[in-house]
Amino acid sequence: EKYGEERIFDTGIREATIVGQGIGLALRGLRPIAEIQYLDYLLYAIQILSDDLATLHYRTRGKQKAPLIIRTRGHRLEGMWHAGSPMGGMINLLKGIFLLVPRNMTIAAGFYNTLLEGDQPAIVVECLNGYRSKEKMPSNVGDYRLPIGKIDLIKKGEDITVISYGATLKLVEEAAKELKKLEIDCEIIDCQSLIPFDINHEIKLSVLKTNRLLIVDEDFSGGATAFILDKLINQQFIYDYLDSKPSTLTAKDHRTAYGTDGDYFSKPSIDDIFNKIYETLRKEKVDYMTSLEPLYEEIFQSWYSELPEVEGLERFTKVIDGVDGNQITLYIHKPEKQISNIPGILHIHGGGYIIGSPEGSDTQNLLLSYEIGAVIISVDYRLAPENPIPAPLDDC
Repeated sequence: EKYGEERIFDTGIREATIVGQGIGLALRGLRPIAEIQYLDYLLYAIQILSDDLATLHYRTRGKQKAPLIIRTRGHRLEGMWHAGSPMGGMINLLKGIFLLVPRNMTIAAGFYNTLLEGDQPAIVVECLNGYRSKEKMPSNVGDYRLPIGKIDLIKKGEDITVISYGATLKLVEEAAKELKKLEIDCEIIDCQSLIPFDINHEIKLSVLKTNRLLIVDEDFSGGATAFILDKLINQQFIYDYLDSKPSTLTAKDHRTAYGTDGDYFSKPSIDDIFNKIYETLRKEKVDYMTSLEPLYEEIFQSWYSELPEVEGLERFTKVIDGVDGNQITLYIHKPEKQISNIPGILHIHGGGYIIGSPEGSDTQNLLLSYEIGAVIISVDYRLAPENPIPAPLDDC
């Protein structure tokens, strides 16, 4: 009623034909938005997109343009033909076309407004789970514009930089809330534009702060996450700022399992993201403490060799990796008998022992206590940040 019958019209269900009509309309000065129902179906038009649309401006030396916008939706949905996320293929086959991946419809609207004022062809992949989320309707929905190629910092954090986009972004946010309860503070970045990608190199600044990186999406391994990691290492040079290896978390390398719970088992879930981040930080601590093992073992052996022989107490033999918070854990065999009256050991409640001077011992610095099947020495290295050897251990 408002725009007439030709503003929106049906086509045949042939993706190649839809894209071809869109290119023709764009060449004649119109501003078409071609609708491809699902992201998986874009594969039927990939040859026309790659050979005709993506190369037009280049091969005519700027004399022709076709600012066609292709609107599609993808990522999470039931069924193997409707829940694909072939982003890696699109990135590599469609150079010359903007590839935008908004996390919700408000962001998508801002991208459409920007694209309609430019001359660049683009594909906008709306995420299906974004349709199910409630958003506040902007009062200027037809007017505001979002810049292309700029990231969006969703949440500030100190411990790890997590990059995602589209459907997995919301899952990353939920996992971050649970990790916060364990005092793991995630910085979350929505890259929201794959082509072009982070043109201001803002992600580098985040990694410079957190020194850790995880990239999450729903493509197969070696797809969009590999593209993002390549950009960060070879163009933003983040490698020197990392304290641990950069990680990726992708979908399993098979078509999405059918059923309501198919996504959970085929694509990254909140549980997967939580576990990946937790293990990344935990392994870093283990690796760091392992590097200190020879030093601690030498000190412990020196101190332990001076203890008198006591029946039932075996000498320290091996350092075993074990991290609890910010502690290093060294194991010796559990004594079969209760030990008492040994110089330098003070009996405490619960069958454990404080190693150090019986007078004024500091239980937070060095503690020998019973654990499951072993006696553990825990050294809190936070008390001596300038020196990895805690001072109380030197005194012993």
